[in-house]
Amino acid sequence: MIRRPSRRRAPLSRATLALPLVPLVDVLLAVVVFELSLFSAPDCACIPPRAQPPSAVHVGDLEEAPVVVLDGRRAAVDGVPTDDVAATLRAKRELWQALEPERAFPGRVTLFVDRAVPAGRVKAALAAAGAAGYPYAGFTVRRAAGAATPPARTESDR
Repeated sequence: MIRRPSRRRAPLSRATLALPLVPLVDVLLAVVVFELSLFSAPDCACIPPRAQPPSAVHVGDLEEAPVVVLDGRRAAVDGVPTDDVAATLRAKRELWQALEPERAFPGRVTLFVDRAVPAGRVKAALAAAGAAGYPYAGFTVRRAAGAATPPARTESDR
């Protein structure tokens, strides 16, 4: 009788049972880097990616205030697209007054306006802010070359 070789395999050692973790980590790292390279903020982000604000020499630091963004397509208040800037700002003012009843409402709003936006839209946004109870408006600009850094503002200056 002819003996056939056994189909049983020899038991595997611990060295052959170990998972190859280094290649797995390399692949996962490559996937993360690839995904991060494709990431971009959503369309409703506060500042449009290709917006060009005007530059100015006499500038100050940004203050805590709602930001109204006007670009060629739409208006947004604090990153949320809106058709009615006045109603959105009015709701923000009422929320602020409900959360801070002991403090006087500062009434400041900041406009981020692209250079390509017609002056009529800027004027309409300023009128909407005034109607919503924001009498003080500021504009976001790029600091021009040679612009001096303004002195720090105190609470009494505001």
